[in-house]
Amino acid sequence: KFRNFCKSSPQIIEFTKALGEWDVVLTVETMNRDEFRKLYLTMRERFEDIIADYDNFRVFHVHKKQFLPQEAVE
Repeated sequence: KFRNFCKSSPQIIEFTKALGEWDVVLTVETMNRDEFRKLYLTMRERFEDIIADYDNFRVFHVHKKQFLPQEAVE
């Protein structure tokens, strides 16, 4: 149910299963804090049985994601 919720939410652009401190990392893009808060509260309400804790930080601009050196993909 949680994964389907994330897939159907246009604000959640990336869902990553993680190891370590967190089980899942979500990348969320919203226009403002109110939109983020509304999404967060909806998630906490619907999935209170599986969301034990959360952390967030704001990113204003992502320049570029590159996981491998360019030479490795050529």
